[in-house]
Amino acid sequence: MKREKTEMIVIHCSASEWGDSKAIGEWHKEKWGSEYPGYHYIINNCYPTFSSFKYKRPDILADGFVQHGRPEDLVGAHLYDYNDSSIGICLIGTNSFTNHQIVSLAKLVNNLLIKYQLKWKDVFGHYQFTDRKSCPNISMKYLIPLLGDISNDLSSYSS
Repeated sequence: MKREKTEMIVIHCSASEWGDSKAIGEWHKEKWGSEYPGYHYIINNCYPTFSSFKYKRPDILADGFVQHGRPEDLVGAHLYDYNDSSIGICLIGTNSFTNHQIVSLAKLVNNLLIKYQLKWKDVFGHYQFTDRKSCPNISMKYLIPLLGDISNDLSSYSS
């Protein structure tokens, strides 16, 4: 189903120390029979596969790499009651995320804010909509200003 409006961006975490768009797509297909991952974007850490995590063989090129999940124009499957009006972004990880992931998140969110004419107040953590999740396991009171600062710093370099 096509998403007709975008009113917010919702940040999630994978609750796994490894994974990528393909792995999340397989998990979501197995759990819900979905053709796509529930999230529109996935931001990798340095462990895209279970074997890279298990044997501690980080893939430094994967760290911070932004992958497409569900096509952006389709309704997401990441936030009950708000899927039709939100973009879902998933950080691979549980309780800690790399600098590369945070910088990529700042760039992605900033680009989406511009594209959909949204403000930083329109960016939320999954936990803000449910008392059953702590995802993305980062205080949004801390994360939003950090992302804004990173975005401002990045834009000053490109001027």
